[in-house]
Amino acid sequence: MTSRGGKKDHTSNYKNSKNYKRNQQNKNRYQPNMWGFLRDVIIQSMNKGLILPLFGGLGMLLLLSKMSEEAIDELVFKLLELFTTSYGLGIGWIVAVSLAYGWYTNSKGLRKLHQAEIERLSQEKSDLQRNTLKTRLSTTTK
Repeated sequence: MTSRGGKKDHTSNYKNSKNYKRNQQNKNRYQPNMWGFLRDVIIQSMNKGLILPLFGGLGMLLLLSKMSEEAIDELVFKLLELFTTSYGLGIGWIVAVSLAYGWYTNSKGLRKLHQAEIERLSQEKSDLQRNTLKTRLSTTTK
């Protein structure tokens, strides 16, 4: 092929080359980046109901980043002193155990609700298919 100036046009050769095809395939590949990572973390935390602890932790990190080194040292030493005394250690264990127990019972209840909803939807789907087809389906249990 020649272009207007009489020179050979190399674009058609490039489009038929292996590099062009490889570049076209690589266009659709996932390219990791920081904003995509943050988006994915926020979406997953919303799905799992952990968005408030996520933002709480980010807020604490922001506050710690704005504090001076002396203030951070003082805060760390006060927290260590609180947790090494019997009073602070006892309250910390009570809070940790009660939070773990509450989380366990809540997730157990949610799993039961989810299973019941899945079974209800499955039964409803089977009933609709049976009514639509007017024949017995091989996958149904009835």
